[in-house]
Amino acid sequence: LWQKEKSQRNSLENLKRFNQENKAITREFIEIFPAIVGEKKDFKNDYQYQELVERAGVSRAAFYRNYGSKEEILKSIFESCITKITKSLDSYNLKTDLYQVWVYLLKEVKKEAKIISLAIDYNFEQVLTKAVYDFLEKRNGSSSNGAGSYLNSFWSSAIVSVISKWVKDGMKTPAEKIAKLGLPLFPQKKK
Repeated sequence: LWQKEKSQRNSLENLKRFNQENKAITREFIEIFPAIVGEKKDFKNDYQYQELVERAGVSRAAFYRNYGSKEEILKSIFESCITKITKSLDSYNLKTDLYQVWVYLLKEVKKEAKIISLAIDYNFEQVLTKAVYDFLEKRNGSSSNGAGSYLNSFWSSAIVSVISKWVKDGMKTPAEKIAKLGLPLFPQKKK
């Protein structure tokens, strides 16, 4: 019995250490990633694992324990970027602040344009769509098994479509002009 408890404690300690290491590596990559993307190199073809590992200041073994590919790094960074943006939207009223929400959202997307553009190139839109869907589910109070979840699914795809098109078009149209279109962020009640 004592050996079993000791083994469980060791497993728990190893899991905690693994999670801390994963968070630290992700933080390191988040810090260096904008510089890497800004170098005009092709992330997919021009960067070798060893270069990424050295620039992040982590060991190759730690990298391989936490990421199976360069794409997994990008996905992790993209998820962190999305989380930051969606959390900051919590302070807005989606019904009365529609214009401000769109301006804010597009300006935040523009700040993270290199990462978002690269993520779109890697077909990670589903990550963004899920984050927007989860945000709408939380904000609209819909349950995942009700009819409202279908509306949130529709609107999350529509919002991501607008963002993706804007990024792919080089964000030439000002955020304020898109916001003036009055695009809804959720289903509008019929009058």
